[in-house]
Amino acid sequence: MTGVEQGDDAVLLHTTADAVRARWVIGADGAHSDLRRCFAVAFDGDTYPTLSLVAATRFPFEHADLAPVSYWTGPLGRVSLIRTPDAWRIAVSTSEPASEPPPGADVPHPTLRAALDRLAGGPGWQSYPIEQHQFYRSHQRVAATFRSGRLVLAGDAAHLTSTTGGMGLNSGVHDAVDLATRLGPALAAGDAEAQERAVARYAAVHRAVACGRVQPVTRAARAAVDARDVAARAARLADLRAAAADPRARLRHLRQASMLADDVSGA
Repeated sequence: MTGVEQGDDAVLLHTTADAVRARWVIGADGAHSDLRRCFAVAFDGDTYPTLSLVAATRFPFEHADLAPVSYWTGPLGRVSLIRTPDAWRIAVSTSEPASEPPPGADVPHPTLRAALDRLAGGPGWQSYPIEQHQFYRSHQRVAATFRSGRLVLAGDAAHLTSTTGGMGLNSGVHDAVDLATRLGPALAAGDAEAQERAVARYAAVHRAVACGRVQPVTRAARAAVDARDVAARAARLADLRAAAADPRARLRHLRQASMLADDVSGA
């Protein structure tokens, strides 16, 4: 995309190939959203001070008696291991400063190497190539508005959080479903006033959820897993175990963590 022209009833998007005219433009183009930039929507917030690293390998971790989704936190940092259809995805925290360009010479990075040695029970993973080795920054940011004229922002283009807990993904799914539910019928009916109401309400409700629910919860979750105090870590683990042992508390925790408890359909 090379530019935009916004009118009273449509938007003209210019690309390197042609121009596209649309009644509404939904900016769901990720953290580095071109649409958000072209519409000059501020994206204030902060960046965590150190980099994380994600990698992929086909080493059969299932033979090491590891669950398809596993998380570890401790004094040495965070590790997550997730089974995808084609490979295992591992993410680790590092001490590399986010303010500097990511290091590129040592693959795998020593922190990743140490994590893989421990998870695999030795160097056996080295027989399998590292298929991805990518550093990334973690942010806590919210767009100044979720709509600017006929642009509507959703997902990472509208809000960024720490990946801890997966609420960035969950809240993005909420954005998509609720926006489609609100705007779709109005578009099908050709009702311009209903479309405006739907977009305005979506933008107000979901920005409020991002600021009042997702941001504080993800900040707290990141602080909890990064905690170095042994007593604080033990207390958190005790709370999680107590919730896991109580069916009602377990369901409540899972609904809150997945945002299934956040019903904004009538808001």
